[in-house]
Parts: sequence; structure tokens; C-alpha cells
Amino acid sequence: MSQDLPAASSANGTQPVCPRHPDRVSYVRCQRCDRPACPQCQVPSAVGIHCVDCVRSAEQRRRPTRTVLGA
Repeated sequence: MSQDLPAASSANGTQPVCPRHPDRVSYVRCQRCDRPACPQCQVPSAVGIHCVDCVRSAEQRRRPTRTVLGA
């Protein structure tokens, strides 16, 4: 999790906005990092919504699938 990244907010600080699209207000938050995610940045998962950044980092950490013969 990247808790060191602050959640983006609008200029007046009242409405949460997507960190990747600051012009879009978003009240949906990623289940992993708790940052707001606009509809374009939301990825549905079994446990809620994840942002594209968390999905990308999880895919990079995933080990390659092995076959029955070990290849």
C-alpha cells in the first residue's frame, strides 16, 4: 500500500478528486490505498474497487504461472 501518497482534493478542499484526473470529483475510494478513483480509473475486484495504480503494482508482483511439468 502506498499510504505516503496524499489523497487528492479540489482547490477548496471539500470534494475528493481522482489523483490521475484532477478535474473529476470522485467519492469512490480504492480498497487498497484509499485514494479516490474516477470511473475511468476504477477496476472492479472481488473485494470492491481498486485503482489502476494498485492493480498495476499487484500484476508486477505476481509470480508467473507454472505448468504441471514445472515449466
